[in-house]
Amino acid sequence: MILVGANLIGCAPYALALSPPTFSKCIDHINFSIRTFNEKRKPLVGYLNENFPNAKFTYLNAYAISHELLDNPSRYGFKVTTTACCGLGRKRGSIVCPRNQIPRKNRDEHCFWDSYHVTEAANLVIARKLLSDEAEFFTYPFTISQLARL
Repeated sequence: MILVGANLIGCAPYALALSPPTFSKCIDHINFSIRTFNEKRKPLVGYLNENFPNAKFTYLNAYAISHELLDNPSRYGFKVTTTACCGLGRKRGSIVCPRNQIPRKNRDEHCFWDSYHVTEAANLVIARKLLSDEAEFFTYPFTISQLARL
């Protein structure tokens, strides 16, 4: 079983749209709360593995993976990290993509599809990372590949 930590919610277009305009790519106080929440996940995984020996649990640090994407967007082919590909309002994050809205043509250059969700291109990068040798930096105590073999 994979226990997924909370993402960099303070960097999502919705959070940026609701906050006063700044040059910041993220809302730090939101991400501080997310980090505090996520710090409790690793001990929980240890507890679950100790108390449910017929099951195996691992923690997926979604925060760290998102941080890697947003800190190094050009490494992964992204040009737009703070604005959604589809949506309305500031940062296209105030209102989730309406049914009849045509999304940006350059969606593979965007990290975010809508107010909250990452694009298919970002999901592909994340999936590749989680199935590569780098996975140990984003999972604990097992990588997804190790978990599948147990």
